[in-house]
Amino acid sequence: MTVLIRLKNIDHYSPNDISEMDKKKYVSQKDKSQYIPENEAYLELNKLIKEISAKLWDDQNAKKMLYYTEMLLFSIADREIYMDITKKLTLKIK
Repeated sequence: MTVLIRLKNIDHYSPNDISEMDKKKYVSQKDKSQYIPENEAYLELNKLIKEISAKLWDDQNAKKMLYYTEMLLFSIADREIYMDITKKLTLKIK
């Protein structure tokens, strides 16, 4: 999946000049601007789950049981993310 994400955002990873690739951990540094930092990711996940849960469940008690939403998201995540990336990605080799 990481490779697909990088390919989808190839313009971000493509150096303007070959000398840019001399920088230590070139790809890792580029990744930092594409991904949410690890120390913030859990907080972002919780915020997202709360927002989605409020839209999914009509029952007020269900909104309080965020683990239902979390289980739903994890059960579809790999499939949905894969489909989203592969449908939007085209690759032409010159």
